[in-house]
Amino acid sequence: MIMKNNIIFDLDGTLTESRSEITQRMIDALADLCLAGKQIAITSGASLEQMCKQIPFLMSDRWPFHVLPQSGNEYYYEGEKIWENMLSAGETQEIYRHIAQIQDEYEPLTEFRKDHRGSQIAYSLLGHDADKKQKKEFDPDGSRRRELLGEYPLKSRNIEVRIGGTTCLDYTKKGRNKGYYVKELARHNGWDLEECVYLGDALFKGGNDESVLGICDCIEVESPRETIEMIKMLAKHEYPDI
Repeated sequence: MIMKNNIIFDLDGTLTESRSEITQRMIDALADLCLAGKQIAITSGASLEQMCKQIPFLMSDRWPFHVLPQSGNEYYYEGEKIWENMLSAGETQEIYRHIAQIQDEYEPLTEFRKDHRGSQIAYSLLGHDADKKQKKEFDPDGSRRRELLGEYPLKSRNIEVRIGGTTCLDYTKKGRNKGYYVKELARHNGWDLEECVYLGDALFKGGNDESVLGICDCIEVESPRETIEMIKMLAKHEYPDI
């Protein structure tokens, strides 16, 4: 069995509930991984600021995390920014034009719908700060958003859009998705991709973790609770059947 030394996590729905702070149980589980000598990377469509709200110690020297906000379009390690890939003004306007086509399809619960994070724009159909329960129940399998994108396809040479989080559409430069940056992370650090495993809750078709499939081994989880069970196995150098 190949040892899984490099553990890469999605954030929302995997390590935490949507836009929620990490629990003590998850902190303890991650500490066990560190003690087992594992390298830990955390990637999310969220901005670094939002990721730090959910994991307040994310950039602490005592937790040597590889941090990849905006689906990996930014990368930080030991407090240093390693790379970033920002949207241009023209790319931003192209995204906003597509959002304008779809923004009346669902009644928003809050006004905070467009979140320009620099390298990525996340458009929430209900509002980023809408009630968490309503967000979770809105489109758990992504089918409503896939149908919406089927009706309003984004035809672009430079931009792509994916299902993200619980209610979002995530726009980035074409090809600059989580899968691309998992490969770049491994290349940068000299990791063997066979020694990497990715845990995410949206590995389904159209999900914002799907691009990692085929890059390294992946484990789909349904909730942070299930993630903790997987971490327990990985900390013992056991690889779950998938």
